[in-house]
Order: sequence, then structure tokens, then C-alpha cells
Amino acid sequence: MKVGFSSDNHLDLNKVDWRWAAREQANYLLRAGVEAYFILGDVSNHYERTYQYVTYLQEQLAAQVQVRFILGNHDMSSDLTYDQIESIESPFYLHNHYLDIVGTSWRVIGHNGWYDYGFSPMMDEASGQRFHYGFYYDRIIQQSMSDRERTDIALNQLQAQLTRAGQAQKQVIVVTHFVPIKDDIKVSSQRPYMQLNAVLGSPRLGKLLAGTPQVHHVFFGHHHVSSPVRQHQGTAFYNVSVGLKKRTGEWLAADFLTSWQKKLVILPL
Repeated sequence: MKVGFSSDNHLDLNKVDWRWAAREQANYLLRAGVEAYFILGDVSNHYERTYQYVTYLQEQLAAQVQVRFILGNHDMSSDLTYDQIESIESPFYLHNHYLDIVGTSWRVIGHNGWYDYGFSPMMDEASGQRFHYGFYYDRIIQQSMSDRERTDIALNQLQAQLTRAGQAQKQVIVVTHFVPIKDDIKVSSQRPYMQLNAVLGSPRLGKLLAGTPQVHHVFFGHHHVSSPVRQHQGTAFYNVSVGLKKRTGEWLAADFLTSWQKKLVILPL
């Protein structure tokens, strides 16, 4: 049994036709013998476009590969409020849900995640909020709570999922969009770095996942860097973001499909 993971394809920003991408990716996944494929957010800047792509990809793969997705901040931004994000009804949407891999003891738990400024300890909450709501891309996402409160909710939801997985004696893989570990974050007192680090994710998430014995693998995106697998307390953390062509060093090849293939992780179970 093989499962695949990818994030931050940014098809619209990368000027990639989504139907072409879905067909090419489907062909590759089928040839590789992947039986479940997990998309970790930031497919596009519009939820409806992202969902079109996901459903079309599933059509290309038919019954041979199960497709599941969560949302990144770009998918959320133009179309959805927080309440809508939490309540999407789709068989493909894995946020705060799980997929048990048939014939194994593995469970894949999905959660969009969020950020709480914890990767920028020199920035206070008020400064983080000013950046988020004044300048950052996510300012157009409607939510009725602070970023820290939203992260609190996310952590409580994940803890409940992990508890249920433990009771079911499952080995766990977690997929999330935002960053859970600091290994590849450049710490700096310079204002631009402080601001961007603040909205990368939450170290509290990494602590929760690494501290849960049944969690063996964690996949995430959002931070467009290429890094080796990171190990924390026996848990493997993988950044599978493809990134943006226009930013030097994000793509690992000259073309999208090869860059996607190079960042795709296929995990045998």
C-alpha cells in the first residue's frame, strides 16, 4: 500500500492549467501505484477552483486512488468564512476527519491548522494582529476569534482525534497545512522576518504531535522551502510544498510537473 502527499501547488499563481495538471498527476500516481493521495492545501486562491480541481482529479483516478484534501490559507481566502471552512460537507475534505487505510492499522488524520505567532517570540500578540489584519494575505478571511484562539480550537480538535485514534489502536499519520516545527525557520529580529514567521504556524502543534506516541509521520506545507525529513521524538516531519516558480529556489526543476514530482512524498505502509 502506497500513499502520496503534496502541498502548495499554487496552480493559478504558477499559471498552470488545472485540468492538465490533474491529468498528468493522475497518470503519475497511477504508474507509481499510489492508492491514496493527500493534498495539503494552497491549490489555488479560490475554494471553488480548488474543489473543481480535486473532484476532477478524483474522476481521473476513478476507484484506483482515493483523493483527500485540506485547505491552506490561499484556498480559504476569497470564498469562505471560518464557520464555512469548519463545516464543508464533502467526501474528499479531510479537515477534522480521518481516513483509515484499508488492510492496515494506519489512520490519516487531517486538519487545516492555523498560526499563533509562536514562531516569532519577539513579536507580541498586538503586533501580530496588526500584521495579519493590516497587511497579510489572510486579512480577507472572516473569523470571529483571535489567531491564538483559533489555534486553541485546532489543537483541541486534533487532541480529540488523536485520543480516538489511540483508543482504536491506530498508527497515525497527520496532514496539516501550517508549519508545526521550527527547524527550517530563519530566526531574525528584522521586522519582515518577524512578521512572516508569526504567520507560519504553531510550535504548540509540533509539540502535541511529537509528544503523541502513535503519531509516526506528519506532513505539512505553507513554508516554501526544501528540507530533509526532520525527526522529533521519533516522529518524522515532512515539508512537501511545491512553491512558486517566480520565487528563486522554490521550484526544484524548470517545469511544474517535475517540481511536483520531486516534492511529492510516496510512503509505503
